[in-house]
Amino acid sequence: MSNDDYDIEHYHSEEEKVRYQIEEQEVQEELLPDQLVDKASELRAKKDFDGAIEICEKIMGEEVDLDLTFKTILETCLIYKEIGQSELALYILKGYINEYGDIMEESIREEIKKNFGMEVF
Repeated sequence: MSNDDYDIEHYHSEEEKVRYQIEEQEVQEELLPDQLVDKASELRAKKDFDGAIEICEKIMGEEVDLDLTFKTILETCLIYKEIGQSELALYILKGYINEYGDIMEESIREEIKKNFGMEVF
């Protein structure tokens, strides 16, 4: 059998690729919203920005508590920052901070400061 007959680097047919994508979506559907934020963070780390944003949008479409909303907004803004949209990220963050900053958990505030600097507050 020659190397042309198969790809040593894990050949996958189109059907297998589609099945994998569907399985990935099913796994995401089974995750709780707070687990989805972690998944979005993982995808951002892998440079899958579209997938990460899609997850954040899914979370924001659900009824979730304010803490999870802040975490999701922060994750979304980190994605925007990483793709070169820092001004948009800061605009979004400042809007949420102006509206909800007094009830925002300290851990979220610290994470924002760490990633965006003191100028946000």
